[in-house]
Amino acid sequence: MGFTSSKASHNVLLDREHDVTRMPTEWMSLAEADLKLTDLFKALTDFGCGGRILCESPIMEEDALNMKKAWMKVSGEKE
Repeated sequence: MGFTSSKASHNVLLDREHDVTRMPTEWMSLAEADLKLTDLFKALTDFGCGGRILCESPIMEEDALNMKKAWMKVSGEKE
């Protein structure tokens, strides 16, 4: 499903009862989140997924490196 505008995507999120009230400045770091990153990465590996993950936490660089380390551990990829 493609969106023609950010307003359209915003409306879809509202229709699906997502919380769209937080602003990017209120986002939390991975350490504070309840996301089970290792489980997510295991599922992505099991299904042969590939691509990129965008990190927009308040400490992007640190969280991006932690995500990379977790991915490499789960997937067995080397640098």
